[in-house]
Amino acid sequence: MDPKREVSSVDILTLVKEFKEYSGAIFDKAYCHDKELIRLRMRRPGTGREDLLMGVGNTKKIHFSTVENVPPAPDRALEFAMMLRSKLKGCRLNSIEQHGFDRILKINFESYNGDDIIIILELFGEGNLSVLGDGNKIIRCLRTVRLSSRTVAAGMAYEFPPTRLNPFETDF
Repeated sequence: MDPKREVSSVDILTLVKEFKEYSGAIFDKAYCHDKELIRLRMRRPGTGREDLLMGVGNTKKIHFSTVENVPPAPDRALEFAMMLRSKLKGCRLNSIEQHGFDRILKINFESYNGDDIIIILELFGEGNLSVLGDGNKIIRCLRTVRLSSRTVAAGMAYEFPPTRLNPFETDF
């Protein structure tokens, strides 16, 4: 059987519930593997190190894994990984939320000085990862996207795509 290459909105709904136990984890280091796989090394008090793996590109995924079960670190850090390291240094993971019923995740971090950093992970189409600062302004994104409905590019305010119908909130 071939591995699953896409995650559904229902998959994400389930994963978000499981991710609640990771709230409070502290960011340690970021790695980028060919701009297809982004890895955030996290430390959880009382548990130790675990990595959050986020796949965009051909295989979309998000999951936590123990350090022993992740690919080795690349020989040299990509610029995107270095930016993640500088922005997230010492930040605490507040929450991982699903946007509406879409295949979009908001990963919320809080720094020691109270600033919020949000990572938006889009798990549809080609996939994308955007890092947001104050006022939802995009600090950096893996891919610049220009569509008729929205533009995702550094320096712009992040706009979510039109929201899909959530069957769990629909009255018949």
